[in-house]
Amino acid sequence: MKSKKCVAAIMAVAFALCFTACGVQITSITLPESVELEVGANEVLTVEYAAGEDAAEDAVAEAASKLALVWTSSDEAVAIVDAEGAVTAVAPGEAEITAASEDGKLTASCRVTVGVSVTGVDALETLELQIGDIETAELGAVILPETATGATLTYETNDKAVATVGADGTVTAVSAGECEITIKAAGFGASSAETTVKVVVKEAAVKQAATGSTSNNNYSNKGSSKNVTTATGGNTSSGGNTTPPAPTQPTPAPAPDPTPAPQPDPVPQPPQLETPPEGGAAGLPGNTVIPGGGSDENNGGDAEIVE
Repeated sequence: MKSKKCVAAIMAVAFALCFTACGVQITSITLPESVELEVGANEVLTVEYAAGEDAAEDAVAEAASKLALVWTSSDEAVAIVDAEGAVTAVAPGEAEITAASEDGKLTASCRVTVGVSVTGVDALETLELQIGDIETAELGAVILPETATGATLTYETNDKAVATVGADGTVTAVSAGECEITIKAAGFGASSAETTVKVVVKEAAVKQAATGSTSNNNYSNKGSSKNVTTATGGNTSSGGNTTPPAPTQPTPAPAPDPTPAPQPDPVPQPPQLETPPEGGAAGLPGNTVIPGGGSDENNGGDAEIVE
């Protein structure tokens, strides 16, 4: 029984020596309240040791060197810690890193936040607007990298008389001119970035008023025929097309040729007897004329024809 008490006493002395050196006993340990680490970064957590008010610093340091600590992480998917208190950031999130003495009487914790910092802002170089047409547009700014932790954007114009910008990045034209909009990004670990966008606001397009009655006309628009409605006293144009030409009057069809009335068939006339030349004679069969001027019986000269 005495031997057991003796062993217990020796162990108690040895345990006490773990907390003391030159008569100094460690009474508490502390860690930083919180730490922010970029994904992939490493940091050794600093432990502070406390002893009696009268303890010298070197005596406290010597006692601390003899105190073994056990390190643990509440979420090793976010951060891990080794036996020396070196923390490695694994992925965005939060984890509790704890240091404790082997007997658990001394303990301290540190909240470790892991994130991704902002490195830049991606946006348009120039944005064009027009009064009466395209008066609003989104800047469409993107934070880089897109995985940045807790990043926010703010917008500011240097001339509200030309264009204004909302908290969501919507730009609204006010009057013709130019201005600049500054886009600022803020994110994890006090990281930040910014860029500017040039905004050009154009005058309103001139539009012609149309009055009077309307009529439907056909005209060619870039090679295709379309029906549009034009107004008397005004011109109609669409998409920059020229005014359609005035309609031409249709050419009247030629009058058909009159059909000539049918003519009656000619009445047959009796054959006309030839007037015999002087000195001729008639009386041959069929009243054939025998030319005169001859002296023989064939030409009816002075011959006498006898029936």
